Amino acid sequence: MTIFLQSLISGILIGGVYALIGIGLSIIFGVMRVINFAHGDILMIGMYLTYELFTLLQIDPFVSILISIPIMFLYGGLLQKIFINRIQGALPQNQILLTIGLGLVMSNTMMLVYTSDYKILTTSYSSDSFKVLQSVINPDKFESLYNKGNQLYAKAIAAPRDKAAELLDAADKKYTEALTIKGDQFRGMNNLGVSLATLAGLRSGQETDRLFNQADEQFSKAASLSDDDFEVLYNWGCSLAAHAATRTGPEADSLFAKAADKFKTAADSRPDSFELFSAWAATLDRQARLKQGNEADSLYTEAYEKYLTAKENMPTREAAKAGQPAKTIPEMQSQLAAAYGNYVHAFRIKSDGHDAGLSVSTPLAISFAITMIITIILYWFLMKTDTGQAIRATAQDRDAAQLMGINVRKMAIIAFGIGSALAGTAGALVSPTYYIFPQIGSMFTLKAFVITVLGGMGSIFGATLGGIIIGIAESMGAVYISSGWKDVVVFILFLLVLLFKPAGLMGKSKM
Repeated sequence: MTIFLQSLISGILIGGVYALIGIGLSIIFGVMRVINFAHGDILMIGMYLTYELFTLLQIDPFVSILISIPIMFLYGGLLQKIFINRIQGALPQNQILLTIGLGLVMSNTMMLVYTSDYKILTTSYSSDSFKVLQSVINPDKFESLYNKGNQLYAKAIAAPRDKAAELLDAADKKYTEALTIKGDQFRGMNNLGVSLATLAGLRSGQETDRLFNQADEQFSKAASLSDDDFEVLYNWGCSLAAHAATRTGPEADSLFAKAADKFKTAADSRPDSFELFSAWAATLDRQARLKQGNEADSLYTEAYEKYLTAKENMPTREAAKAGQPAKTIPEMQSQLAAAYGNYVHAFRIKSDGHDAGLSVSTPLAISFAITMIITIILYWFLMKTDTGQAIRATAQDRDAAQLMGINVRKMAIIAFGIGSALAGTAGALVSPTYYIFPQIGSMFTLKAFVITVLGGMGSIFGATLGGIIIGIAESMGAVYISSGWKDVVVFILFLLVLLFKPAGLMGKSKM
């Protein structure tokens, strides 16, 4: 049941964006009786426009629709005025050939400009998701409390110092309550230890020691349940090192030594971790400052070895800021001080459990919400404004509308502009979740055509319904059959509708 509901929600969310594509094509067909086979390529233009606004001006894709909508409206109106208007009333095959030709010109032009390489528009939320119905779908009290603890910890990391302490204290309580339900969950112990250690860094005096000691106890329990878990050992070492930084003399030396021992053990399972070797090098460097003579030199040398290993494992290929490898102890000290002078040990919490609730993609949820808002505004425009009623009249009977004094040529330009703006908006909405390349338009053209025919040619409500049905069919097909067969499921459904209801789900064409 959970899998079914998960795929249903995903299908509805992506179906909302598909609906926006279909509505644009339906408006164009309803007013002009022209099937625009360049519709997907207009969407592709919208994706590249969004990409440029994001990369050059740092404008969020969802905010960029405020810019892309008027630009794509003007672009669509220009296409209609220069090209589409010339084949109004021509043979259907001429209309099809012209729109296909326009699509080829667009895709090949973009290939000349951007090449055929895939572009990726990555935002801070591109892979984010959130949980819904956690108390209804597979409710698990431990997971619910554990996840709430994680959410509070994440908020604390981004909050000001005074607010962070309050949030961390609340996270501690959630983790502790979760562990009273399942006391053998080392994930909860690890995250409770991280939260306690982070909170200890915000306290002072005996309170700091108490919190670090409690964190040490949690990491010890977690390690006993999973002795080779990287995160537990890494976090334990970071906690000990952070505690040592608050102490002096032999006590600090002992804590630094224990921290280095945890990092050494963790390195057995993750010998290529940049974070680990950075934390290890910083710990040894600070321990070396407590020593003198050969003992200090030995620790500086070991710290420098870990520093070089960390540099080799850097996630980026940036050149080392420290310059040439050091040969003497003073040179090592200088480079280590430059690298770790302001170093703060970064903890790693274990992610949310997935046993409860349904996962919803953040970008898809935002896209769906924007789609619904645009659809409502468009419906109001068509039903309540004079221009909207003129468009509907032109769609119902072009000749009668012209006899009533409506400028049908102007309505055609506006309709094509609206359809293009909707396609461009859909391109902006899908850009955080799709690869961007010149040939992607053909895929969306086919989807738009299927959605429009499925819902009923010229019907806005039918296009909305058809888009959601196509989204659900794709999602269900990918889950229950195969991701490679999801498009086959869509076309089988399309053929069945044409076989039993040729006019589409909404019957006759209407606006």
